[in-house]
Amino acid sequence: MTNIRLVALALLLLSGLLGLISRLGGWNEAALIAASLDLRNIAPGQNIGPFVADGVESRGVPSLRLLSTQCAGAISLTASDIYWRRPEKLIAGLYPPGEWRSVYVYQGQASTQAPDYPLLDMIRRKASLLLLSPVGLSDIVLFSFHLPAGCSGDETAAIAGATAIIASAATANSLAY
Repeated sequence: MTNIRLVALALLLLSGLLGLISRLGGWNEAALIAASLDLRNIAPGQNIGPFVADGVESRGVPSLRLLSTQCAGAISLTASDIYWRRPEKLIAGLYPPGEWRSVYVYQGQASTQAPDYPLLDMIRRKASLLLLSPVGLSDIVLFSFHLPAGCSGDETAAIAGATAIIASAATANSLAY
């Protein structure tokens, strides 16, 4: 029982010390403000890299409809914060693999497999982001492009679309301040 009390006391002292260091160290307060992205702020007809926005639909998960010359149907884009669990079952139900092909973009890298972020990895990422620089959207947002199965869209187009959305949101956020 004494060991548990010592561990609890050590953790309490460590958290107090870290709080004091952060106060005295003058961390950039902008780093502690979570960047935000709301797909509903993107107007229909707006160019999103190689895509054109066609509106937002909300079937449980807000998604932006994108039009492309490479696809006959609309591409659906969902964006989620990597620190919160994405509603995987809901997204899989909305975009079944037989009918849709998914491309995931995170930090300028594209993949056809959804990244998995273990809890310790997420804590390490968050701590390093807070210590080094302000948290940007490219560091915390996972973009999921859901393309109709017959669509010939490629990963570079998805990266360009995600980059355009981040640039658009950065411009909108800077105008808000």
